[in-house]
Amino acid sequence: MAAGKHIGKVLINIRPEEEKSNTIPKPIYMDAVPRYFCDPDKSYIITGGLGGFGLELADWLVIRGARKLVLTSRKGLKTGYQCSRVRTWRSYDTTIKISTVDIATEEGVATLLKESNELGPVSAIFNLAVELHDAFIENQTEESFVKSAGPKSISTQFFDRLSRSLCPELEHFVIFSSVSCGRGNAGQTNYGMSNSVMERICEARRNEGLPGLAVQWGAIGEVGLVAEMQEEQHELVIGGTLQQRISSCLFVLDGFLRQPHPVVSSMVVAEKRAGSGSSASIVECVTNILEPIELATLHQHHAAYAYSTDPALAPAHHAALAQSGIRDLKTVSLHSTLAELGMDSMMAVEIKQSLEREFEVFLTPQDIRSMTFARLAEIAATAATETEKSGDAVPATAADANEESAGLALDNMPDNYALLVRVIGDEVTASLPIIRQPSLNDPSTDVNSINITQPILFMVPGIEGLGIIFETLAKNIIYQNLCLQMSYTDIHTTVVEMASSLLPQIRNRLPKEVPFNLLGYSFGGLIALEITQMLEAEGRKGRLVLIDSSPEFLQELGRKNLQEGSEDLIQVNLLINILDNIAPQNKNITLKLHGELMKLKSWEERLEFFISLDMENKITYSKAHKMGLASATYNRIMSVLNYESQWNSTRLLESPTILLRPESSELNTADDYGLSKYCKNLSVYFVEGNHATILENKESAALINNHFDLDPTIPSNVNTSSLGDKRTATHHITSLHTVEKAQ
Repeated sequence: MAAGKHIGKVLINIRPEEEKSNTIPKPIYMDAVPRYFCDPDKSYIITGGLGGFGLELADWLVIRGARKLVLTSRKGLKTGYQCSRVRTWRSYDTTIKISTVDIATEEGVATLLKESNELGPVSAIFNLAVELHDAFIENQTEESFVKSAGPKSISTQFFDRLSRSLCPELEHFVIFSSVSCGRGNAGQTNYGMSNSVMERICEARRNEGLPGLAVQWGAIGEVGLVAEMQEEQHELVIGGTLQQRISSCLFVLDGFLRQPHPVVSSMVVAEKRAGSGSSASIVECVTNILEPIELATLHQHHAAYAYSTDPALAPAHHAALAQSGIRDLKTVSLHSTLAELGMDSMMAVEIKQSLEREFEVFLTPQDIRSMTFARLAEIAATAATETEKSGDAVPATAADANEESAGLALDNMPDNYALLVRVIGDEVTASLPIIRQPSLNDPSTDVNSINITQPILFMVPGIEGLGIIFETLAKNIIYQNLCLQMSYTDIHTTVVEMASSLLPQIRNRLPKEVPFNLLGYSFGGLIALEITQMLEAEGRKGRLVLIDSSPEFLQELGRKNLQEGSEDLIQVNLLINILDNIAPQNKNITLKLHGELMKLKSWEERLEFFISLDMENKITYSKAHKMGLASATYNRIMSVLNYESQWNSTRLLESPTILLRPESSELNTADDYGLSKYCKNLSVYFVEGNHATILENKESAALINNHFDLDPTIPSNVNTSSLGDKRTATHHITSLHTVEKAQ
């Protein structure tokens, strides 16, 4: 031991030796889509196989194991890229046969199937062939329908009939349809009809136990017809869809080939962008529809054409206009027709619909083709003059106006009135300072039976000031839900005053050492921000949830809906909006009512007159309650418009905060609604729905539960990708749809 030498062996028995046993591993189950693979001994037919999508599909099949491909094309190999792809596939020991037979004839289809069988039994037929002859229905002919149907519906009928005998081992019968069939697209009646016939064939085959699949594609980007027509890299909307990446198309096709439905769809829906509503004028509306232009090219061609009498310059001038579109009216002649300025058939349809929907201007397709911006300006001026004349024809007195009010359309009120009652509730409940909503775990509505040892959530409602708005949301939340109500009898004119009036309800029910949980919806979000600041000033800690709310968002929303202007104009617009929400009126009646309200001198007079319009008392609330409701709403709106934040970067809220906002928004705002100016620790979640339905989405409740650490799991479909400011984490709630959302 002294020399450090080891003599002998030291054995350490950790545990007795175990007998051998066979342990069967527990299987792990998970949802998965079977992957599509090809049989190298069988052949695969792709009609239109040398087109943009056809080449990509052929490459995909080769990667998946296909070694015998038959590609059809009217003209055969004609580009270097096509030859390059074919050489690449042949380097993988793939047999490639290029066929130029006419698949619009029965003889051509029979020849194609027989030649394919010589390579190997036909395993799949993909019909990608297309021939477009777009035109308005009055310009369509029998010949255009026949030409469009040739490679589509006619060839599909031949493939259906002949493959039953010539292709006994057929596993997939796939035709590529279009959104033009499923949803419609102006100018493509013949194309849509051909696709519809093919879809019915696939449905009939499935009913007979045969393979059949029709895929309705939207606009496809990068390759194919749309890519060839699109010369500039700008966002192109076709039939309400944006371009879908080819990689995405092949990804969803993998799943389509392994599902049982005969007709499926895949498209990227073109979302309505904030600020894309009605234009300020008819001229602006039409200008916005026409595409952006290359000003230099347009100006050059226009100048050459304008100062020359050479008719040979006209085609070049019109071509430059058609390729460029319009960005600035100063660069074009106001007497050039819209067709000369580059308007195509799709733009003409959009212009016609926009003028009818937004300005009640009705024009025929021929009128739109020959329309000029000078003529549009005349139409706009005429419409403005008629509006002014109708606006002047208002009753001379309130008594006369009451006679006119007999024409108010209150018959359509029941549905909207039911919504009003749902939001406002009854007069007795509205007078309570605080109410309790049943939760997921506790159906109690007794405010006085609150268990202080269990978490409490204080909820601040929107502009209506009443907690009944949270009824659906509260049922999915696992807290004791206390809704703070803003009484119509308490007159407060600022956000700080309103927050101070509600603060005692929290202090009296929550010990200082217990963390607070606060939720604010819409206008209530401003109140919740101020209350949180007051609670933090007292040394309290807690968490905050804001639902579609922020100072900047609400101020911009108020200006948009009520228009910036004098206080009188805001008052009148508010009353008109209330009427339109309860019982939408005819435009002329609204204009007359607007003029009469503007003649009155004060809010009290306007409100008295407005309440008197409900002569039959169809709105069953008392007069005092109606007036209190309108006055309180007006005060709250003015408090938002006049809200001046005293916050700065040195006094941000410490409380962890989340913003739940809908995916669709009326306004073009930042993802965080500007809340990073107020909150130090902010997360933003996009939830499916709009300003009203976001409260009914169960995912909203799940996120709220998780925020307060009561539900340890975030829904599995939350995408937690961070964006922008390091203080702000932005998340998207997505759903498993075949349709991609445009990013």
